[in-house]
Amino acid sequence: MKHFYKISKKILPLFIGIFALSFVYAQERTITGTVTSSDDGSTLPGVSVVVKETTVGTITDMNGKYSLQVPEDATILEFSFVGMITEEAEIGDKTVIDMVMVSDIMQLGEIVAVGYGTQKVKEITSAITSIKAENFNQGNINNPTQLIQGKVAGLAITHPGGDPNAANTIRLRGLSTFGANTEPLIIVDGIQGASLNSVDPQDIASMDVLKDASATAIYGTRGASGVILITTKKGVYDKSKGVQKPNISFNTYLTSEKIDRKLDVLTPDEYLSFPNATDFGSRTDWMDEITRKGISNVQNLSIDGASETSSYRISVNHRKGNGVVLKSGFEQLNGRLNFTQKAMKNMLTFNLILASTMRNETYSPGEAITAVAKFNPTAPIMADDDFSKEWGGYFQRQAFAFYNPLAIIEQSTLNGKKKDNTGSFKVDFEPFKGINFNPLKGFKISAFYTQSRNDELYGDYWSKNSYYNPYSLGSHDGFAKKRYVEKTNQLAEFIGNLNKNIGKLNVRFLAGYSYQVDYKDEMWIYGKGFLSDAFLYNSMGTASGTLTTKEATYSYKSVTKLAGMFGRLNLNYNDAIFLTSNIRRDGSSMFGKNNRWGVFPGLSVGTDLTKFIAIPFFDKLKLRGGYGETGNLPRYPYLSQRRFNVSNLQFFYDGEYIQAFEVGQNDNPDLQWEVKKETDIGLDFSMFYYRINGTIDYYKSISSNLIIKKTEVSGANINAETWQNAGGLENSGLELTLNIKAIESNDFTWSTDINFTKYLNTKLENTGDSTFIGELGAPYFTGINTIVVMEGKELGQIWTPVFTGIDSTGTMTVQTYTDTSNIEHVLYKNVGNGLPEFQIGWGNTFNYKNFYCNFFVRGVFGHSLINVNNARYGDPTVIGIQSGMGITEDYKDYTGGTKWSDIYVEKASYLKLDNFSIGYKYELKNTDYIRNVNFYVSGQNLFTITNYSGVDPEVRYGDSNNDNNPLAPGIDRENSYFTTKTITFGVVVGF
Repeated sequence: MKHFYKISKKILPLFIGIFALSFVYAQERTITGTVTSSDDGSTLPGVSVVVKETTVGTITDMNGKYSLQVPEDATILEFSFVGMITEEAEIGDKTVIDMVMVSDIMQLGEIVAVGYGTQKVKEITSAITSIKAENFNQGNINNPTQLIQGKVAGLAITHPGGDPNAANTIRLRGLSTFGANTEPLIIVDGIQGASLNSVDPQDIASMDVLKDASATAIYGTRGASGVILITTKKGVYDKSKGVQKPNISFNTYLTSEKIDRKLDVLTPDEYLSFPNATDFGSRTDWMDEITRKGISNVQNLSIDGASETSSYRISVNHRKGNGVVLKSGFEQLNGRLNFTQKAMKNMLTFNLILASTMRNETYSPGEAITAVAKFNPTAPIMADDDFSKEWGGYFQRQAFAFYNPLAIIEQSTLNGKKKDNTGSFKVDFEPFKGINFNPLKGFKISAFYTQSRNDELYGDYWSKNSYYNPYSLGSHDGFAKKRYVEKTNQLAEFIGNLNKNIGKLNVRFLAGYSYQVDYKDEMWIYGKGFLSDAFLYNSMGTASGTLTTKEATYSYKSVTKLAGMFGRLNLNYNDAIFLTSNIRRDGSSMFGKNNRWGVFPGLSVGTDLTKFIAIPFFDKLKLRGGYGETGNLPRYPYLSQRRFNVSNLQFFYDGEYIQAFEVGQNDNPDLQWEVKKETDIGLDFSMFYYRINGTIDYYKSISSNLIIKKTEVSGANINAETWQNAGGLENSGLELTLNIKAIESNDFTWSTDINFTKYLNTKLENTGDSTFIGELGAPYFTGINTIVVMEGKELGQIWTPVFTGIDSTGTMTVQTYTDTSNIEHVLYKNVGNGLPEFQIGWGNTFNYKNFYCNFFVRGVFGHSLINVNNARYGDPTVIGIQSGMGITEDYKDYTGGTKWSDIYVEKASYLKLDNFSIGYKYELKNTDYIRNVNFYVSGQNLFTITNYSGVDPEVRYGDSNNDNNPLAPGIDRENSYFTTKTITFGVVVGF
């Protein structure tokens, strides 16, 4: 017995170990199988095979095979793959599980917004790009268009500098007009021409860009420059979940912003190395003095919910941002309600949208940034000499265009208040819904009405102690200006839709009528000579001094009307052949009385070749082509009518002098819309089970009847201008977009998006003349124009004398030529172009379990910029009491006076890291209070690679000193706001 005990004592632990080991092995078993496609029976590599609700999983190999050890209590295997419906299989006692996966019809049938409706992606026959919320740019986004900056081929969105109150410039497929609206029509939830201030970026669900005329023809006279459709978020009902609790989301982030690139000005030591320098004894970095670290914060709260018959979403957004330049910033409060209610067994649907925005802005004078480039770096900020004391104690000297930058900012008050209120109501009625075998089943009628009002109030005040002001230097008067602008838009539309299936043919027809009225009411008042600075611009009646009546006050009102009838026919034959036809007839009060109406047709067709022939590796290969005609309204109302201005003359009548008027604009009863005719040929493709998706487009447009201003001096037209239709503009380009699902594994995914745009040709036709524009102006360059506009030549050409060196007398020399009369002339050459040759965007998204990371790189290449700061203050002869730019050190031997040449034109191609974000998402499944939390850090404009020496190499699509004239791109004016880089810390909580 003792012996048995000794043996058992040694063997029992061994048996226990063997039993435990066998128990562990009994808890797991291996399952193998093969995954194939239902389309053609081919095997699917890279399919994710996971034990449901666990992290246990694997992926199929190149032959579609997998092997997976699963726990004994595992019950379901989940199979997922890009472009396929996620499948599940019960494990039971199986050791072999094969799976056949079916193409995801919902994914292939993704819906995008088009004019007056929606369409499935597979049916699209025009050039349309759709960006969903999950693919938007992240970080400190304060303008809706920043969400898609760089993400759409052919779409350029620029914001030179970091001014928080400056509007973005939007250019789609280059330039198709220069006398009318150069930017795309913005439509927010059906509201045409909506203000971007009316929608907060956090409330946007998707943005769809209609590029070619076959798609935008349905908007007639407003579609020539493209259309951007913005759709806001709404409550969504998920039938599988039954009654749903409200979803509450809170998002907040804090952003720190600092200057990225500074002006290349002389340091105090560099400045003092010039013989004409004046040393005032201090050392001041004027850029540091007028700038700060910008701090912004955002809070967004939204609640949404839905049932089978109604849905709603309510959001409130608060934004506050301080720019890096002192006094620049804004605070904005925005609220939005989207509500939908169904009735009469879902035959009747009501949609209500209410939105309101209040925004307060503060501005920093651009003149302060101009002054930084030349103000003496040895000057103190404050001084106690008599002249400086006279002007508030800021260091000042009586010298031409020499003003203390900090004093310009601190002795001025520039404010703006903006309010935007929008309401829209839509009714959809489907009288035959649910009735089978009815020839009118699928018929729907809609009525839509919206009204929006935008109020803007601006106030400017310059202190009595301000040495600089834009009205009268050194006057001790105090100057105030107050301006009010009210814009009201009303739009009513009635639309009928019919959707029918006839065998394999799906037919959809739309017809509608639209009527829109725009009102604008504007006035301003100006005064000077105030007793005190205390009331700023709020006591205009106390002004003791006035200018002439026509300069002291101003008022203006306009009314424009636009009526349109439109229709569309969509055909889909067996999901293989597609056709879309649009037509619109528009009439506008902005045209001459003889040409009020125009017709704008559009037609596009496409076919998916994979429906007819088997093409290896391709899941979709759709060839499409389209042609369309669109119009463009004049930039301003009343251009077709005769207008009178107040003359500087008076005439004597009936014993008194009467104010005279003169014709300022001649009438033109034949003025009509501009016409753009555009052809687009495209190819959409998907490969390797939709892991690679892409689009290629070639477009060419010819615009004619351009609305331009001409001066005609004859008879009744003496010294008057006439707006006419003349000339044309040709434009073409090539676009490429790629989306690649590079890695789709159990824990890790990587997708990359690339878009490329090549601008092939933009030139004027039939203008009949050539001209120089883009004057640099005073100081030093009055009468010096920089941009050549020439028939048959590309737009944006920068022509200058060509620098050849500095001779022994210290004179700058340039290339010359001798004419037939043996007279020597300066030779001007094309030294650059203000418009880019091509642009790229490259985005990447990485996900590892709950962690994610994304970045976006944007590049624009081939354009040049005129560095106006270098031109004005870039040679040693300007240095004296004032300083200059760093480029002066390269020309220290130059003594001949300021001279215009190509040394001030620089190549400005650049590559930027626009966005970088990293974050962590966590789902809380066992709590009734918090559903998920998302922590993230993001940065914007983190680095820029460029050879340009100015503050921002961004394209200048128009001249900011000339109403953003699109014929004069490429001029970097001296008041350009500094570029910035930002770091953002944020959290999103779902309840």
